[in-house]
Amino acid sequence: MIQNFAQDNPRDWDKQLPLVVMATHAMVHSETGFSPNQLMLGQEVLMPSDLLMGNLVNFHQYEPSEWVKVQSEIIPKIYHMVRQNLKGTLARHKKDYDLWLSE
Repeated sequence: MIQNFAQDNPRDWDKQLPLVVMATHAMVHSETGFSPNQLMLGQEVLMPSDLLMGNLVNFHQYEPSEWVKVQSEIIPKIYHMVRQNLKGTLARHKKDYDLWLSE
């Protein structure tokens, strides 16, 4: 993704790189079923388009200690779902590899 962006914007790709990284972190990974933001933070982050469109979520609904408690409950659930998704992915990759070996 970064390579394609740099080829399309050869003069100023380095100035736009933070936006590309932000978009990459917001993309859901096909094998885990979650974005890197969700895996690291337990939630998505506000994007510039959210600010422009007025799609603001009230992130200040918790006191810091409550927020830590909520995150400590959410992240293990996300990781459990990721492990389940990766088990299916691993089985699919093994099947494809075994098929490739038998050819």
